[in-house]
Amino acid sequence: MLIRISGKRFPEAFLAVLLFLCCRLHGQSGTQGTVSVTVADATGGVVPAASLELTALDTNITRKAATEGTGAFSFVNLPIGTYRLNVSSPGFSTTRVDTVIVHASQVTPVAVVLQIGSTNDTVNVSAVATPLLDVSSNSLGAVIDLKAIEVLPIVGRDLTSLARLTAGYAGSQDTNGSQIGVWNGQPLTNQGVNIDGVVGAASRGKYNGNVQAAASPRVENIAEMSVQSDQIDLDQGFGRSTMQLSYVTRSGTNAFHGRVYVDTRNSGLFANTYANNAAGVRRAK
Repeated sequence: MLIRISGKRFPEAFLAVLLFLCCRLHGQSGTQGTVSVTVADATGGVVPAASLELTALDTNITRKAATEGTGAFSFVNLPIGTYRLNVSSPGFSTTRVDTVIVHASQVTPVAVVLQIGSTNDTVNVSAVATPLLDVSSNSLGAVIDLKAIEVLPIVGRDLTSLARLTAGYAGSQDTNGSQIGVWNGQPLTNQGVNIDGVVGAASRGKYNGNVQAAASPRVENIAEMSVQSDQIDLDQGFGRSTMQLSYVTRSGTNAFHGRVYVDTRNSGLFANTYANNAAGVRRAK
């Protein structure tokens, strides 16, 4: 089928691709993070119009901006990863923060204090201290990073189980032995899940909750998962959830890299049963 637009004929498939790309780009919110920068001088006074340069270490993609009249600026919609921040202003030495870590659906605050000097001089800050109290967001939740995903034991390779490590979860088993639970007392129908910003709900009607993704992501493909269990941000939940679980898949970098893995499950590798061990009976061959 062909559709005529402005005197030209476009295949319907082409329009479908455009719609998909628009939805895909819109859906990236929720799997990206924010860096909130505040710049001050040694006396504590704000520094407006300070030049900011934020560079992703894995891809060298750079974003530039300037602080506003309050001496602050927020870089939004950032892919997860590690960044480097350069801050400069006339009359001050350039300050470079080597390690700024961005997590999905999280705000990373960076407070920079400029020292009087030449912009040709550089002051290096190896890392930014994480504040004990996050005042940049009122959402409740946690980030489960790659190390936890790779190291923690996961029964049945179900990443959803790691979401139960966050505060506010209370669960039990149903009559079939399946794990069911809620966060902060919210009903099951208020749970949501997305993968790379795309809704991945297992049930369209949301009758039994949506934390379990319809297509379960492989452990090897996930770089990070974040959980917002209450007071979620405006870019979370798609207007249908008060608890949101977001998966972020691995992305490419400047260097060629890859992984090789195999799943092996053989009864010969199983441990002996508890009853046999208690009775001193060796495991059957």
